[in-house]
Amino acid sequence: CIAALAPWGGLWRRRKMGGACCSKHQPSVGPRSPSPRKSVTFDGKSRDGSLASVSVPDASPDLHGKVSLSNHRSSDSPSSEPPRCISPVKFAARVSMPRAFVVDAGSRHTEVFAYDQGPDGMPVILHSAKLRRDDQSLMTLGDTINDGSDETFELFFKLLSDTLAAFDSNGGPEPAIFIGATGGVRKIRDSDAGARKVDQFARFCRCEHPNVTFRVVEGLDEVRWEWTAAKALFHAAFEDAGHEGGVQLLAGGGSSVQVGIRGMSTAEGGVSPVSMPLSVGEVQDAFKADAAAAAGEWPSLERSRQSLERVVDASWPHLRAHAPIRGGVLAMSGFADIAQLGFSERWISVEELKPLVDKTLDELLKQEGAGWDKAVEKWGGHRFWAEFPERLWSIGAAGLLRLSALLDTPGLFDPSASFYFSSEAPPLQPSSTRLEKGLEWLAPRLGGGVGE
Repeated sequence: CIAALAPWGGLWRRRKMGGACCSKHQPSVGPRSPSPRKSVTFDGKSRDGSLASVSVPDASPDLHGKVSLSNHRSSDSPSSEPPRCISPVKFAARVSMPRAFVVDAGSRHTEVFAYDQGPDGMPVILHSAKLRRDDQSLMTLGDTINDGSDETFELFFKLLSDTLAAFDSNGGPEPAIFIGATGGVRKIRDSDAGARKVDQFARFCRCEHPNVTFRVVEGLDEVRWEWTAAKALFHAAFEDAGHEGGVQLLAGGGSSVQVGIRGMSTAEGGVSPVSMPLSVGEVQDAFKADAAAAAGEWPSLERSRQSLERVVDASWPHLRAHAPIRGGVLAMSGFADIAQLGFSERWISVEELKPLVDKTLDELLKQEGAGWDKAVEKWGGHRFWAEFPERLWSIGAAGLLRLSALLDTPGLFDPSASFYFSSEAPPLQPSSTRLEKGLEWLAPRLGGGVGE
């Protein structure tokens, strides 16, 4: 739950309800926040059960102030899992604290994360679940905002309430809720009409659910928070693999890609990490259209690749000073998802990865080979697979093409750079570099396979 890091500062601030609101009020979804905090602290659990604490400087403005046009300017997914219990914890001593929830509103799905207080007084993540309609399709905040009707806004909050009820809360104060919208809503906001729609949703939150905090998370904040969490959760594993320079980051959502390279700094005078509007939505739609033509050809392939390359080229001035990227790179979120088609949770060099990514993409388009077999294993049980399989495998194809465009960018990666695809910290056994899953945590062998 890396995207849920920084909102903790806002949840603890005292709310400032500015501006006039509509007269009718629905029951509050969350309580008013207590005292201000100077930093944001998150306690998460890696898969071995150990707590990892992250402290993030709160460089953001008050999350509870008025939301206006000036502040905002600048599909279905194949999962139907029940709420995940990430870290069920029994606490010996507990201090009174409102239950808190972070809503990660991405471009492909909206996921809710539940927190409680840990033994050290800091929040601990307990559960997570995606927001779903009655037909089990995923609810995205972007679609909700684009619709713009109060009825759809109320449906969003009804589904949110249903999801929170599924967490089987033990009662007590009503939860504090932070809704953080990322790349998909940023894209909507960056037009005149879209900015007005985002403002409309923000006003609805203030009027109908005054204890809910809504914020469009800027790309720079998103990459800062993700990178800070990645460093905290993965630094030991990277050191164990010989990457003592620290954790570098490549994170991909549906609408953006975040890059954190060693040597970048968010300090004054430093070079900030990079957020690129490198979306896979249009690429996926193009693949689905090609599949619907049933001609066995993919005319959109080269057009989509060129479109992705243009976005990377536009970000090159921000990346040039730190290229070529060397050492270890954590590829997470969307990149970790597509890696399940054949290269997840193992170290692999850029030299080995590039042909493997292109081969896997080709196998998806031809619907044969090891890559296609992995796609069937990953998505074959989904309700869309029998009738509309292209709605699912196109997710993988679009993600692979985006990764290929990045890997093929001249001078961006050194051939010896090493990737590890995962969104969860690996549980290393004590006194060993071997993972509990049986994979070896070893640096890649250039020109050869990775130990498995």
